[in-house]
Amino acid sequence: MVVVLMKASSVAQAQPSNFPRPDFPVPDGAILSLLATNGIIYLAGDFETVGDRARPYLAALDVQNGRLLNWEPDTEGPVSAAALSGKTLYVGIRIVNSRATNAVDAFDVQTAQRPAAWAGYIRTIAIEGSITCVNTVAIGHDRVYLGGEVTDRFIYALDPISGATLPWNPNQFDQTAGDFVYSIQVAGNLLYVGGRFPYSGSQLRTNLVALDRDTAAALPWNPAPNGRVRSMVVSSNLLFVGGEFTKIGGQTRNGLAAIDLETGNITSWDPCGTNQNTIRLLAVESNTVYVVGTFREIGGQSRTNLAALDGNTGDATGWNPSLTNLIQPPVADVTNQINALAVSGDTVYVGGGLEFPLNGSSYPYLGVFPPRGWSVLSQARVTTNGVFAFRLLGEEGSSYVIDASATLTNWSSVYTNTVANGGFDYSEPATNTSPRFYRAVIGP
Repeated sequence: MVVVLMKASSVAQAQPSNFPRPDFPVPDGAILSLLATNGIIYLAGDFETVGDRARPYLAALDVQNGRLLNWEPDTEGPVSAAALSGKTLYVGIRIVNSRATNAVDAFDVQTAQRPAAWAGYIRTIAIEGSITCVNTVAIGHDRVYLGGEVTDRFIYALDPISGATLPWNPNQFDQTAGDFVYSIQVAGNLLYVGGRFPYSGSQLRTNLVALDRDTAAALPWNPAPNGRVRSMVVSSNLLFVGGEFTKIGGQTRNGLAAIDLETGNITSWDPCGTNQNTIRLLAVESNTVYVVGTFREIGGQSRTNLAALDGNTGDATGWNPSLTNLIQPPVADVTNQINALAVSGDTVYVGGGLEFPLNGSSYPYLGVFPPRGWSVLSQARVTTNGVFAFRLLGEEGSSYVIDASATLTNWSSVYTNTVANGGFDYSEPATNTSPRFYRAVIGP
C-alpha cells in the first residue's frame, strides 16, 4: 500500500509567496468581500458558482486546502460586505437589477440557517442615479453596524439577535447623491467612520468622523482628509487610514496615514511620501500593513497595486507579487480591479473582478498567496499501467526535494525538481506492498 502525505512539510518563512496558489477553486463572477477567520475564508460577491459548484453570492473554503465547504446559505443578492460575531455571519447585500430586496442578512456559520429570532431586514431606498449597496459591516457594543449608500441614513445600528433597527442614529450627515460611508471601525467607546461625506454637527466633519457609542454625537476630533476615505483598520492604538486624500490632520499624506488614537494626531508613518497614491483596501497582521490601491511605488520600493509595509517604519517588505498587468481604475467599479483583501497568518487573499497573470496563465477573481516556501502534495493515483504518481504544488521557481519513508522517522530523498507553472509531477512503479509516505522539503 502506498500513502501520500497530502499536507507536505516545508520551510515557511514569515512573509507570503510572490505567486498565488493554482489549486484554489474560483467563482464565476466578481468577489466583493473576503473574510478569513477560524480556518475558513468566506467569499462574497456577485457570482453563481465556485469551482463549478452552485454557491450563489456567498461561499466558504478551507484555508489550508481550498476545499469548498458544504455551507450553502440562501442569500438573496450579491454580497458586498461581511462581519463575523460568534457563530453568526452578518452580510450586506448589493442591489443589482432588483435581484435583492434586503440590505442586510445573517447566517449561522455551521448550519447556514438564519438565526431563529432574526426578523429585521432593512428595505433599501435607492439614491437616484446610484447603485445602492452596503459597503461595510462592523461588530461592536452588542450591535451590528452597517454603512454605505443604501438607505435613508448612512449608518444603521441593528440588534444582533433580531436584526431590528436600534434608535442609535447619527442623523447629521448631509446626505446627497454621491456621498457614502465606506468603512466603520469600532475602538473602545467610539466608532470611526470614513467615506465621502460632510457631517454637519457643531462643526463640519469631512470624510472622517468619530462618533460616540451612546449618543451618536461627533467628537471634536476633526482630521478632515481632503479626499474620500476608502478603508480603515484599527491596530493597537493606531488607526490606519487609506483613501484618495493628500491632506489629513493638517499633514501631507498621499492616500495613506496612521493616526494615534490616544492623541488624535497623525503619526510620522508615511510610506507614500511624495507619491500621490490611491489606497483602496487595508489589512493588518502582526505589525505588517497590507495595502491595495493604484500605485507603482510605495514604502521606498517599486510595487504595483499590492504591497506589504512595516507597521513601524513604513518600509515595503520583500513581498512583491506579480500584478503588473492589473488595471486599477479610480472608480467604484468591479472590472479588473481588487475589491477585497483579507490576511490570515502569512497567507494573503485578494479578490475582485481581475486576473492574476502567471507564466502565461491567469487566475480569475481570487488570488491566494500562501506563506513563502509552501508546498502541497496532491492528485495521488495509481495509473492503469501500474505507476504510482502525484503532483507537487509549490512556490514558483523554487526547488523541492521529495522524501520517502516507511516509518515516518527515517526519510530518504527520491527526487528533486524545480516548480514551473505551479508544480511538477513525480511517479514510480507501484511495487510497494507496505505503507510508504512522502513529503516535500524546499531546497536551499
